[in-house]
Amino acid sequence: MHTQPPQAETALSITARWLWAFSATLAVALLISATVGLPLLASVATGAATTPGRVHERSAELSRQIAALEARRLMLVHPLSGSLYGTLLAERTQDRAWRVALNAVQQLAATFPADDGGAAVQITQIQLENDSGSLVLNGTVRGVGTRSMTVLAQFSEALQTLPNIETVQSPRFQRELDPNGPYSPFMIHLLLQRESATL
Repeated sequence: MHTQPPQAETALSITARWLWAFSATLAVALLISATVGLPLLASVATGAATTPGRVHERSAELSRQIAALEARRLMLVHPLSGSLYGTLLAERTQDRAWRVALNAVQQLAATFPADDGGAAVQITQIQLENDSGSLVLNGTVRGVGTRSMTVLAQFSEALQTLPNIETVQSPRFQRELDPNGPYSPFMIHLLLQRESATL
């Protein structure tokens, strides 16, 4: 009888045997960890048995607490919203917007010279109407002779070119006479742009 000598194990069969053993060990370890280890590590103790209704109540309570904390945080980030200081600052800014508009009007009026070298457009009274966001200018155009109504019309048109003026209500054009010569009285209503009036 002739017997064959045992063949040497090939590297492939050795690798296959090791991979099978590793896979089986890994599968057993994962099965044990999923059934025993994971529930121990991932469980949360609530302290008492809860019902679904209680869980919803607790969720709503936590949502209210989160909303209150976020509002508190926003007050720290934006301290002006809804506070007395914010209201005062808004009024101060609004006053600044009025002053800017008033300054622009006064500078424009100074650009119209009288024949004697003074200012032809003389603003004698300024009223601020906070509710409507408008300025009311009262004054006269003097020192330009019979051109007083023409200068008043030019001043009225120039007011419309100012950047923070939305509309200009044209004045009544009339010429009157006094011992100093002819003049044109005026009352002009200026409606400021909303962002200027309510900064």
